[in-house]
Amino acid sequence: MTHKKSTGLGRALKVPAHGYTALLLSILTLWLLGPFLRLLDFEEISEAVLFTVTVLAAGYAMSKQGKSFLLIIGLGMLFIFSMWFVAPRGQHDLGILPSATGLLFYGVVAYELLVDILSKESRVNMDLINGAISVYLLIGICFAHFYALVFALDPSAFRGIEAGTVTASQFTYFSFVTLTTLGYGDITPLTPVSGNFAILEATVGQLYLTVLVARLVGLHSSQGPEK
Repeated sequence: MTHKKSTGLGRALKVPAHGYTALLLSILTLWLLGPFLRLLDFEEISEAVLFTVTVLAAGYAMSKQGKSFLLIIGLGMLFIFSMWFVAPRGQHDLGILPSATGLLFYGVVAYELLVDILSKESRVNMDLINGAISVYLLIGICFAHFYALVFALDPSAFRGIEAGTVTASQFTYFSFVTLTTLGYGDITPLTPVSGNFAILEATVGQLYLTVLVARLVGLHSSQGPEK
C-alpha cells in the first residue's frame, strides 16, 4: 500500500508500504542494540554498521520520491563514507565531516517525512503514526549531530564532555535529554551557539509532540475501519 497525496509543492509524495515502520525499527535498533555491542567490545564497527542500516531504511522509506530520493541516497552514501573512512578510529560519527553529513542526511529525511505527514488530510494508519514518531526521533538525532559538529569546532562548547574521551553516544544522550526537557544537568552548554540551539531543540520537541503527534493520534482514534 502506498501513501500518496499532493502537497501543493508541485509534487506527489509517496512512501512504500511499511516504509515508516521500517525506519522506526531501524532507529530503535540503533538505540537498543548499540550499547550492548559496545559492551561486547564491538565498538569499532557497531555504531557504523547500525547507522548504515538506518541509512538503508531511510532510503527505502524515501525510495518512491524521485529527485528527493536521489538527494537522500547521495547524502546517505557521503555519510556512510565519512563514518567508515574519514572519522577517527572508534568514533565513526564524530568529527566535522561525519557530523555535518549526518546532520544534512537526517535533516532532509526528517523534512521529507514531515511534508508527507502534513499532507495527509483524512485517513491516518499506524504506519503514518510510526512515521510521526520517526520524525521526532530524527529531530533528536539531527541535533545530536549538530552538537557533535559544534564540539568538533569548539571543544569548550560543553561542560561534562572531555575532548579525549568523547563518544557519539554522549551527544545523542544530551540531545534527547534536551528534546524531552529532562535536563539532568550532567552535560551543559557553555557557549551562545550550543546554549541557543539547546533552547531551540527543547522548544521544537514540545511543539512537535503537542501539535503534530497528538493530532495524528486523535485522527486515527476517531476513524472507522478502513474500507
